[in-house]
Amino acid sequence: FFFCIGAVDREVKQRTDEYLAMNPITSWIARSMESVEDVNSAFENRVAETAVDSQKLYDERHNASNPYQWWKHERRADSFLHRFVANSALKNSKASYCCSFQAHNYYREKAAQRQIQLLEEIEKEKLSGM
Repeated sequence: FFFCIGAVDREVKQRTDEYLAMNPITSWIARSMESVEDVNSAFENRVAETAVDSQKLYDERHNASNPYQWWKHERRADSFLHRFVANSALKNSKASYCCSFQAHNYYREKAAQRQIQLLEEIEKEKLSGM
């Protein structure tokens, strides 16, 4: 029985080869198609490469320098460090904290100093004018 199957397969292949020889478009398509063995071997190679890549990724994420959940950072222990700098000249000063009490106090103190300077200038003008 198995010998018959092989004979039938050879006969079908021979008929197919004869048909392909007669039709140039079909023969061109058949020549450009990949064989089943090529497709399977390419699939096996992709699976092997994926396994290697996944092991590399696992090793990179679980090495000694990356402890468990290393990407998390506990922020409750930190002070207010959210600097939204309005001007780069004010960086690393209290004025760099936009919309904060530190910036409010900084500008309030500056305004009070400027007010004192203006009042002193007015007093000097009054004394010099009289």
